[in-house]
Amino acid sequence: MDINRKIAFKCPISTYSLPEDYDETKSDFVDCNEFWTCVENDILMLGYPGQVKVRCLPESPNMLFWAPYIGCKTRHSNLVYNTEHRKASNTHPSVLETDCRAMSEERMVELLTQSKPKEVADFAKKLGISQRGSKIDNILAIIKTMEKDDQKFNKAFKKIWGSSGGWASAVCPHGIVHAIKFVLRAESPRDFVDILLSMKNQPNITVIDMANMLVVAHGNKRKDRMFHPSNGMVVEPTDENIRLADKGSLRISLPWVFKDGANPSSTSNAHPITGSSVRMCLFDTFHQTNVTKKREILRRVGHIAELRGILNTQVAEQLFSPRNMILDSSIR
Repeated sequence: MDINRKIAFKCPISTYSLPEDYDETKSDFVDCNEFWTCVENDILMLGYPGQVKVRCLPESPNMLFWAPYIGCKTRHSNLVYNTEHRKASNTHPSVLETDCRAMSEERMVELLTQSKPKEVADFAKKLGISQRGSKIDNILAIIKTMEKDDQKFNKAFKKIWGSSGGWASAVCPHGIVHAIKFVLRAESPRDFVDILLSMKNQPNITVIDMANMLVVAHGNKRKDRMFHPSNGMVVEPTDENIRLADKGSLRISLPWVFKDGANPSSTSNAHPITGSSVRMCLFDTFHQTNVTKKREILRRVGHIAELRGILNTQVAEQLFSPRNMILDSSIR
């Protein structure tokens, strides 16, 4: 799973407005079939300019009527999760929840680090920040300003990506996209958990660049044992396992990974294909060192014998090129 931040579009501030009397619980679900039928009908209406006056969709995106794109055989039902309205307070819509804000800042810093010194200086100038010479100094000044000022944070986010948060996707190792969510607000682990909870069968192994946040900040809080055992790690985070992983000597075997066909299991939450009830959440290769806690080393794909050197953990990023996109044929 990954986010494509280049796929962003402008959203008026009214997009984030919520009715004062809206029911948070009921608003967590959207009818996927109804939403995408409206999208299809609106596209058809474009062929009759000036003749059709009624739109199926609102003029702009709506926080309460916005659904991910998940295949009918992949989703558990037509009602799918959409909890973006929970990212911010209804009374203070500009103030994002902590993990959402943290991810957005991390993404911006990552992009600025990859930019040229002049580009960083120009960006700082647009935010009203005085340039301090070096690229690092300017980045630090930008971070400090964003942390203190919500308005500056929002301004920075819009200048880099537009007003929406990008395009979250769930892709299998074969390169087939099974779910897409056009994120209205800044990216959050919440968006990916929404997708996973909307699936008929949660994958045994989820690979993402923020695996620890996905498990701790949302996954296991929203659903008991969503990622288990070992909190979604490959093994229990004991001192010995961490030591072996640090030395590169830890190897575990998951024989069910390459099994074809259904494997009946007495466990109610077992995956129908693998027959396993294990639910891991691991880092993609390029982000597996971006952690501060030593035990997170146990979220590396390389510890699994059957996947070491075989699984392409960058398949989602590679498919962001339009010519490579293959949609799940069961979408409609």
